Amino acid sequence: MAFVGGGEAIPTVANLYGVGKLIGMPYVPVTPYGLALPLPVSLQILFGAPIVLEGSARDTDDVISREVERVKRKIAELLRQGRELREGRLRSEELVLS
Repeated sequence: MAFVGGGEAIPTVANLYGVGKLIGMPYVPVTPYGLALPLPVSLQILFGAPIVLEGSARDTDDVISREVERVKRKIAELLRQGRELREGRLRSEELVLS
């Protein structure tokens, strides 16, 4: 799954990690307009084909690392297509979601 456009909903100029820790949050975003309220933006969620992972808990770190890299590549490809779709460089019928 790829979620494209969320960064435009709350544009930030800085993240206050220390303040966030004090109030039980990962960070407090600082926005150009003061409040961290989401802006109305167009979001896209792309779902790729299910990724089937095979193996066992006894697999070596190398085997697991290869599977992790395969998942990362699939997600990166979905994000790339989502950005191209958003920028008008790709039409929805050209998406390859496998």
